[in-house]
Amino acid sequence: MSDKALLVDFWGTLFYPKISIEEYHHLRAEKLREVFLKYGITLDHDLIYATYRETRRELDILRKTSQVEIDVKGEIALLLHKLQIPPSPELINDLVEAYLYPYVTTIDLAPGVKEFFTEVREKGYLIVLASNTMSGYHTIQVLRRYQLYNFFDYLALSDKIGFRKPSLKFFSYIIFTLDVAPEKSFMVGDEEADMSAKKLGFTTVAYEGFHKYEGEIKPNFYASSFYNLADLL
Repeated sequence: MSDKALLVDFWGTLFYPKISIEEYHHLRAEKLREVFLKYGITLDHDLIYATYRETRRELDILRKTSQVEIDVKGEIALLLHKLQIPPSPELINDLVEAYLYPYVTTIDLAPGVKEFFTEVREKGYLIVLASNTMSGYHTIQVLRRYQLYNFFDYLALSDKIGFRKPSLKFFSYIIFTLDVAPEKSFMVGDEEADMSAKKLGFTTVAYEGFHKYEGEIKPNFYASSFYNLADLL
């Protein structure tokens, strides 16, 4: 097995919504409302939306502070608590599918990714998805739908590992699991959490194909497209 790897982020790097972020969140709230209605619970869209956004903000504070992942079921559990709705396994499972509906159906693949991965493979790199995810299962669904799954040698997903970027424990887990050399490896992502891999010796690339990089950690390189990105390796 190769000791050099390409780590690549999912959200904001490989994929981004085809609709606006505001539309994305409203679609999520509407899908949640439809599930509640199925269970005989009538709630206003605006109430669900406001409670969902409040829940997300609070849990993101915990995620950022602890650098430990809270998966989608944890987020749904807090949402139900705030809405004073008793949880049940069936309700939670249906709400999980509704919650992830925009994630699975409204995102689009960045141009040039498949060509980039093909070149990376030819250069002898392991390809690793290194992503903060609330549901690895749904992330894999997306990868399969876009025929990307088989490109990856390993999926490092925070809801499976437990730690999330920018925790160095997240990147250390990849290093020791795959026995890769950071000084021979790359991390491509769109946020400062991705660039923290630089602290362990990875060469970092800030991807700006969907939005401008605004982190304080300066990456080694910037890229606005996956086309010709393999030339950096």
